[in-house]
Amino acid sequence: MAFDQGDTPVPVQKIDDSVYKIMYELGSALINDDSGDLYRTTYKYRPRYKYHGKRAPHHDSPLHHWHLGTILVLLAQFGVLSNTAIEAAQIAREMEDGVDL
Repeated sequence: MAFDQGDTPVPVQKIDDSVYKIMYELGSALINDDSGDLYRTTYKYRPRYKYHGKRAPHHDSPLHHWHLGTILVLLAQFGVLSNTAIEAAQIAREMEDGVDL
């Protein structure tokens, strides 16, 4: 939907930065938990590999914790960046209206 010059878009609401901090911390924890597999996808035999103290030489699935952790970290960073952009747009709007900060 295109906006005419007289129309103003609906203002975007910020999400609290603490939500993004939790997402970042969770993602970081997932990456750290899977740090031994950061460069791997699937592997069939690693005789000395242990997972939670037990030998686990096989990992047939290409999905690892670090994949989800990386996605969470990036989403958190983009979220904080969007909050910053929203704040900058609000300040610019207030400056255009002549409102004192």
